[in-house]
This record gives sequence, structure tokens and C-alpha cells, in this order.
Amino acid sequence: MSSSRMMSRGASKWSRKTAKDKLPKPQDVVTARWNIVRGDTVEVISGKHKRAQGVVTKVFRRENRVLVRGVNVVKKRVPPQQIPAGGEPQLVSKEAPLPYSSLALVDPTTKKACRVKWIDTPEGKVRVSAESGTIIERPIVLTRLRKKAVETPGIDTPPAVVSKQTFQASTLIPWLNTPAAESLAADELASSEHRESSDL
Repeated sequence: MSSSRMMSRGASKWSRKTAKDKLPKPQDVVTARWNIVRGDTVEVISGKHKRAQGVVTKVFRRENRVLVRGVNVVKKRVPPQQIPAGGEPQLVSKEAPLPYSSLALVDPTTKKACRVKWIDTPEGKVRVSAESGTIIERPIVLTRLRKKAVETPGIDTPPAVVSKQTFQASTLIPWLNTPAAESLAADELASSEHRESSDL
């Protein structure tokens, strides 16, 4: 094969990408706000597992995927290194992650898939079903992990304490109260005045 043909074949591999090629792929775009968290009951709204419901066991935010218990179960072959010597090949059933876009939260009252909107309350933002208006509570699994802020009353110092003088140099260095220290300070003051007058 000639070198020119090899170069032309390899040139397409190393050619510059167009603007269309640089756009992020659908799975690379991370969802900004997630309505689904671990412990929620969800329903599959598209795909071959449509209308199946289950509890979210794990969330992969960077991949926009969610693991739902009992839904999208696949069979995986156990690697030969993990099978004991003389054992037969094994198949293990486990859940595979589903795309976030194919899931919807289940309304607690109607037990059907619903759209979600966020509403501000005195306790913070909460999820509300758009169909029935029912508040979708945060799962107990995540509520236990949330730490409560510790209130510390009386952080500000009262003005009376701030204005009170608590430091005296004489208590720290007793020598400052002696007549020798006072005469030394007077001599230093006189010499500094003399220097200022001579500079003029």
C-alpha cells in the first residue's frame, strides 16, 4: 500500500472536528434540578418497562441515570475469576440503571405518575404534585442524614463590655510605672521634637 493512500486514510481520523461534533451528547448534559432522590417511589413513563413502579435505590447524577428496585432487571454472567475452582458458570440477576427522563414521581394520593413543582414554605422548598396539589415528602432515608443547625444565642458582644478597658500595659510590664521609664519617655519625646525642628 502506498504511503499517500495510508496518509489519506489516517487523515480522516485526525481531522479537525466541526462545530456540530463538539456539541455535548444527550447523556453528557447533566440535569440542573433533580426532582427524584433516593428513597422516592417512581413510575417508568417510557420504554419497555412502562407503568412499572419501584423505589429509587441509587442515583447517578453525572450520568442522568437512576437505579429502581425491581425494575429493568438484567442477567449478568459471573466472571470466571470469581467462581470457585471446579464450579459451573453462573448468571446473576440485578437491576440496571434507567434514564432520568423516563421516570416520574408517584403522587401519594392517586398512586399515579405526576409532574412536580417546587413551592416555598417557611420550612424551605418542598415538592408538590401538579395534579392533586399534595406535598411529596422528603424520604425518611434522607431526612435522617440532614443535620439541624445549632443555634448559639447571644453571639453579639454587648456595648458595655466592648467599651470597658481590660488591658493595662503597666500590669504586664511593672517597669513602665517607675520614674526611670517616665524620664526615658520624656527624653525620647524631646529628641524627636529636636529632630523635627532641625529638619525644617
